[in-house]
Formats: sequence, C-alpha cells, structure tokens
Amino acid sequence: MPLPTPDAYNDAVQSPRLAFSDSELANATVDCNGFGIPKALGGGFAITYRLSARSGKSYAVRCFHKEVRNLQDRYSRIHSCLKAAQSPLFVGFEYQHAGIKVRGDSHPIVKMEWVTGMTLGEYIERNYNDRSSIDRLRRSFVQMESELAGKGIAHGDLQNGNVLVSSQGQLRLVDYDGIFVPGMNAGGGSELGHKHFQHPARSAGDFTATIDRFSFLVIDLSLWALTLQPDLFRRFSTGENILFSANDFADPSSSQVFQVLRAIQEQKLQRAVTSFATVCGSPISSVPRLCDFLDGRNIPTSPVSVPAARPESQKYIGALPVIDGTRFSDVYQHIGDKVELVGRIVEVKPGKTFRGTPYVFINFGNWREDCVRITLWSEGLNALGYTPDASWQGQWIVVNGLIDPVYQGTAL
Repeated sequence: MPLPTPDAYNDAVQSPRLAFSDSELANATVDCNGFGIPKALGGGFAITYRLSARSGKSYAVRCFHKEVRNLQDRYSRIHSCLKAAQSPLFVGFEYQHAGIKVRGDSHPIVKMEWVTGMTLGEYIERNYNDRSSIDRLRRSFVQMESELAGKGIAHGDLQNGNVLVSSQGQLRLVDYDGIFVPGMNAGGGSELGHKHFQHPARSAGDFTATIDRFSFLVIDLSLWALTLQPDLFRRFSTGENILFSANDFADPSSSQVFQVLRAIQEQKLQRAVTSFATVCGSPISSVPRLCDFLDGRNIPTSPVSVPAARPESQKYIGALPVIDGTRFSDVYQHIGDKVELVGRIVEVKPGKTFRGTPYVFINFGNWREDCVRITLWSEGLNALGYTPDASWQGQWIVVNGLIDPVYQGTAL
C-alpha cells in the first residue's frame, strides 16, 4: 500500500479524533499556521506535526511519506535499545504500526515526546561570542561521543537541527530515522545525513556504529575555533552548517575555512586542522574516534586519491536539493522535502490572518497562476526583525525550508 502524500496527512491531522488510534493524540490539538493549516516540520522520510494533549504534554508525531526499509523492525530495535540505555540523550518515543488513518487506510507513525530547547544551530547563533558557553558545549559533545561509542550506538545525522541544547548546555538527540543500534545489519543505511556534517565519500554501505565519527570531528573543530575566533561564525555560517561545508570536505586544499583555521595562532588547533584535512581525503573507514583524534592517534598517514564518484570541488555542493523557485513543476515534485530554494522575487504581498497577526507572501511568480511562494508568519517576521517590502522585488534570494502542499484556499 503506498504511503499518503503530505497534503493527505495535512487533511487527516486536522481531525485528530478521526485520524489517530492513540487516545491521547485523538484528544489533542495540532499546531497550525495563520490559515489554520497544520504546521509540517522536518523532511527526509517523514513530516512531523506538534500535537498538544489535554494533559499539558506535547508530542512530535512523525508521519512517513516515503518508504523506509524494514520500518517496523528498525523502530522495534531502536526502542528496545534506547529503553535499555536509559540515557538522557534520547527522548521517549513509541512506534505505532497503525497509528494514523488517512482516507480510510491505516499507516505507521512515531510518537515522540516534544522536547523544549534550542537547536544546536540556534544555540550557537545566540552564544558564539560567549567563550565559556561554547567551551561547555564542546565538552558536552565529547561526553556524548564517549557515551554513544560505549553503547555501540550512532545517530547517523548529527547536525544543527537534530541536537537540542538546554540553557545549561546539556544535549538531547531527536530524529531517529537514521540511527544505528546493536543488532542492526551493517551496510543497510536508509539515509546519508546532512552533507555539511558528513564525510564526502559516505554511502549507504557505511551504515555501522562508526558513522558519527566524522560528524563529531566537524563539530568539535568548529566549536574549538569559535572559542578562539568567534567572528568566524558570522563569516562562514549559513544556518545549515557551523563553519565547514561539503565543498570544504571535498577539497580542503582550496577551502577558505581550512586556510583561515590553519592561520589561527594555536599550534594544537593547527595540527588538528591539518589532520582533519587528511581525514577528509582518506577512506571513511579510517576516520578515528574523537578522543583519538584530539590525542593525535590513529590519524590516516596520507590522503588517498579522490574517488571518481566524489563531486568536483569547483561545483557547489548543497546540503539539500537545490531547486529553482521559478519552476513550479520542479518544486511540486519536492512537496514534503526540505530543499534549498533559489528564485527571483516577483512580488512581496503583506497581509493579516483572521486573528489579526501579520504575514508576508514572497512570490516567485504571478500569484494568479501556479506560483511558488515563501510565507513568513509572525514568528518569522519577529525573528527577521523587519518586514520585507516592495524594495525586495527583482532581487534573488536563497532560502532553506520544507516544501508545503499547494495551498487550496481563496486567493489573497
């Protein structure tokens, strides 16, 4: 049976009593945007909704719109392993084989506790100038690496959006679609992780307990550099990375980030950056653990030749699929996916919802026709600090986000 499309899920979750078999979710309310449409989060294989239960608890409900091999077996193993681990790094979750009914058919969901806190990206953006906070965050990642390695667990997609950070710098992991736990078959990976945090040669066949090693090196080096030169964050961060990007890993010799970090007057960091460049050009199987890397142990002796399958360094390597926002048909094929959207603004149209809260439409075409648009709700406008206006028309912009189903309401 094919999985529902994102717009079918949107329709279903607007009536929780009819959609969910779980009594707590059936009596909950789903977070909606200013037009009363459920807010869809995430991407990859599933879209995520936030539901608030009468008990006061909130849950993240992940609904799968793309096939995941052995989904029930995977989540059964993950649940058993994480329950036994009793680690504060992980949030409580439950796999429900027939958790949601969409247009008469039952489909699986994952019900996870909703954890409050800033994402790693948000935390760094707020604290990159605070050396003590960044240093504490770095130590927390060292502890996380040690705990996961000791348990034979790998998250599989360590990145800005999948790590939550408390005000005290404590870490929690979310999104377990790509996790590896003991008992799983090696080499059966279903996703490859965020490119700005992954070895350039990673493939599905590298799915083992060691797949987080490269990501831990990326994060540690980035945080280490920020404790010495905080202004690097404003210079190199795009919102999808910390300092490094996929292009840097593909060709460290021409990377500006590598050059700048080597110039920092800190010998230990300089040696680590040189070692990391070697790691980038070596087989993924030779990536050392973080503790070994920091002690200068098990570093590959020399990089191997670049594999033919590796992307050319001069070509931009996006963390997400890069889509032309002026081509509605292309964008339509990515509903439910997180993408990097590039487009020329045709119109900026402000408005207010029926509750009186402001929003702005940024249109890449004629709104009377099939048109791709970015919608900035009040939360986004507050974060931006100003309201886009007609002066934006004619400008080219790049934005990362989830492609929502086509809005079927009345024209505004």
